[in-house]
Amino acid sequence: MRITVKTILNYLALGGTFDNILGVYPQLSKEDIQARLHSAARILERKVHAFELTS
Repeated sequence: MRITVKTILNYLALGGTFDNILGVYPQLSKEDIQARLHSAARILERKVHAFELTS
């Protein structure tokens, strides 16, 4: 079963933790999650994303 980066990011964005993700997807390891997040960061570095911060 493939677990997408989007799935991991959605869990984290909704307040989930690595432990939550590992509970749902026991075939993953903490290192797997970290590698997927690192991969997503590299992809985003190649694109320019500007966010206006509001108070």
